[in-house]
Amino acid sequence: MIKKLTVLILSVWLLCQALPAHSSYRLTELIDTPTARSVDFGSYLLMFRLYGTGSVTGRLQYGIIMQNLTLGVSINAENMVGDSTIKLRRPYLYGKIPFYSGDHIWPAISIGFDEQGYGEFRSDDTYQYSPLGFFVAMSKYGIVPGLNLNFGVNTNHGISSAADQGVSGFTGIDFMLGPEFMLLAEGRDINEDGGQINLGAKYLLRPELSFELSFIDLAANPGPSRILKIVYSGDF
Repeated sequence: MIKKLTVLILSVWLLCQALPAHSSYRLTELIDTPTARSVDFGSYLLMFRLYGTGSVTGRLQYGIIMQNLTLGVSINAENMVGDSTIKLRRPYLYGKIPFYSGDHIWPAISIGFDEQGYGEFRSDDTYQYSPLGFFVAMSKYGIVPGLNLNFGVNTNHGISSAADQGVSGFTGIDFMLGPEFMLLAEGRDINEDGGQINLGAKYLLRPELSFELSFIDLAANPGPSRILKIVYSGDF
């Protein structure tokens, strides 16, 4: 598994070297995986993820101290919309700090922790899609105009079976289609058992407000899950 992850990261890094750098819109996360960017100091990001049978995951992130340290908290509410009993889960923590800002050769690097899982909350107190846990996220911005490349590794935090815990990889791209539309694609939980592929599209109504429709786990049977994400950012 470690050998496969090493080959993946080296391959992505070599691709970064072969392409010139350009500036473009930068995200703090793709669909379920992080990028190397943090929330700017003095700013906040509020995200609502709507999924399943009227369920909602809300997350607040804010940039504090120097070096754009991002701290956040999220909470999940099942059956928030509808007539079923609302089930609230305990708050989950999030943190990310930039380690290196990147240059024309090396990608930007951040380290962080995310204990929020997604999807169905199961009887063994785990989520259908496990939290990332500790992660290292790397991003090469603007490898061609409008295209950012993101990749990294994480610890599969929250998996109930100790035999299943370990290191996995993730990678993805975001591509701007004009000033208002963005395409997203990512692979996560990449290990010897395969991985999960997610696709999405983001509409930027305003620079601080976006709407995203994504399809989670394209290979799932009977089919992928659909989520709607609303993201708002602002300054304190």
